[in-house]
Amino acid sequence: MTRSPSNQNVDVEFIRLLFTDPVEEQIAHRWASRFASLVGPQVLQLRPESTLAEMIEWAAAAEVDSMDFALVFEPELRMGLAEFLDYAEHATFREMVQHYASLFGG
Repeated sequence: MTRSPSNQNVDVEFIRLLFTDPVEEQIAHRWASRFASLVGPQVLQLRPESTLAEMIEWAAAAEVDSMDFALVFEPELRMGLAEFLDYAEHATFREMVQHYASLFGG
C-alpha cells in the first residue's frame, strides 16, 4: 500500500520560476503538484534537469505505487510516457514538459 504524504501540502510554486514559457510553466506546476502529493517534501528537489530516473527513485523511497507515479504524467503524455521511460536515466523533467507543451504549438 502507498504511503500518503499528501497531507503535508508541499508548496511547489517554486517550479514556476524555472520555466519561462507560460504553457511550460503551467504544465510543470501541474505535474509538480501531482508529484508532491506522492513524495511530499522530496519534491522540493525537483528541477528542470531532474531525470525521470531520479523522480522514480524518489517515488520508490516514498513507497509510491507505480500506477500512482504514472498518473502524474500519463493523463497528458499518454503513450509518450513509455518513450520517456525507455531512457529514464537521461530524460529530464524539462524535456517531458517541453514535449507536452509542443503539442500546443509552443
